[in-house]
Amino acid sequence: MTTERSKRYPPSHGIEPCTSCLPGRRINHFTRKGISLRLTIVWEQYDRNIGHIIAKAIFDNKYMDCYFTRSFYKHILGVPVRYMDMESVDSQFYKSLVMLLENDIHEWDLGLIFSLDAFEFGENKVIELIPNGSTTIVTNDE
Repeated sequence: MTTERSKRYPPSHGIEPCTSCLPGRRINHFTRKGISLRLTIVWEQYDRNIGHIIAKAIFDNKYMDCYFTRSFYKHILGVPVRYMDMESVDSQFYKSLVMLLENDIHEWDLGLIFSLDAFEFGENKVIELIPNGSTTIVTNDE
């Protein structure tokens, strides 16, 4: 059985979306053994060039047939990005976040911890979001 992900990123190619990147860059960043740094530099140059094109269009009062997410506009304006901005990107994920924030998660016993399970280059990896995140249980406390 093949999934949509395995069609786009076959394991034999050794290239897949980066799960350890910043959330906003996950779409653009890919890792491959031995060339991750080079790809990062290429994507940074790509982002910079796109930024120059957008800036030139704005400067010349030209309309562009594209739109940006709310979080991108906030980055441009220097306004802090909050979890509510996730609604425009992924409404289902946003609803899940709101449900977790509005309810007592101890009642459900979800077993949430501060780590991510990632499958990279045929290996399962645990990425800790905070120190000792794989053993720290998520609670309602801040």
